[in-house]
Amino acid sequence: MFFIKENMNNNPTDKFNQTDEESPPIFAPLLTLDPISRLMFHIAATNTSSSTSPPSEDDPLQELIDRINRAQLEECDRLANSCENRPLYTWLVGYGFIFVFLLALFGNVVNLLIYNSDHIKYYIAIRMLCTRLLMNSLTLIFVLPQALRIISAWEPGSNIDEIYWSYYPYQIYFVNLFGFCAMWLTVLMTAECYLHVFFPSHSKSLCTKRNLSRSYLIILSTGATLALMYKFNRSVTLTTHCNRVIPSIHASEDFIMICLEKIHTFANLLLAIVVPMGLLLFMAISILWKLVLKRTDFVSHFT
Repeated sequence: MFFIKENMNNNPTDKFNQTDEESPPIFAPLLTLDPISRLMFHIAATNTSSSTSPPSEDDPLQELIDRINRAQLEECDRLANSCENRPLYTWLVGYGFIFVFLLALFGNVVNLLIYNSDHIKYYIAIRMLCTRLLMNSLTLIFVLPQALRIISAWEPGSNIDEIYWSYYPYQIYFVNLFGFCAMWLTVLMTAECYLHVFFPSHSKSLCTKRNLSRSYLIILSTGATLALMYKFNRSVTLTTHCNRVIPSIHASEDFIMICLEKIHTFANLLLAIVVPMGLLLFMAISILWKLVLKRTDFVSHFT
């Protein structure tokens, strides 16, 4: 602390003010100090005077510190009460998914063994069904690490956690790829049924192994192209806040990448959701109308 101690006994011109008590300390001017030194001096002076007088409630520095502390506490409370930290989310997305994963994987393996028997494995519909089961199984396998992270199978911030987040862009790439393929394989299976019902004379010439292989190639190429955005425009950084490891997923803010992201979102919405769901709805309603509502005409067509 910087102060000047003035003793009245040393001043010959003020003899009448001489007393036995020491005069109180007088603080020196701080105009020559830099702002950081003045701030440190202010804190030291506040600490010194706190023993003799109560702290002022109007202290702007203390008020600023209190505001910062309150903001940090609110942020920590928000993180603690976030969706991923709630028990219901852990049970549904974590343990619930693992149960569904084991059940679905077991059923898919059994069905694949049945469909690959010598009696039915050469049918086009059975081949498409086996491929769709394989796509569904691969999608579940690539989503499994996320469920393991949610149930805290490893510690946040550990080496395994860093490996998981470095793998994350590949995860969303393959999940979107296999999900896209599974959706369009369902459309192909329904389309084959639609051709058999409405165009029985042309169905055999259209539903061939060569056309099926071409359809596989088109679906796989389109899905792989659409999913590339997740691989090249997603990155993850890990930060520690409120004693928690918080992952942050980033996308490029470059103008070209923003435009490509918008185009990708529209194309993904159109090709992965709107078009296949529209085709499925149209073909399902048409088949239902032909087989159920117009059953008499349909039976007489083959007799």
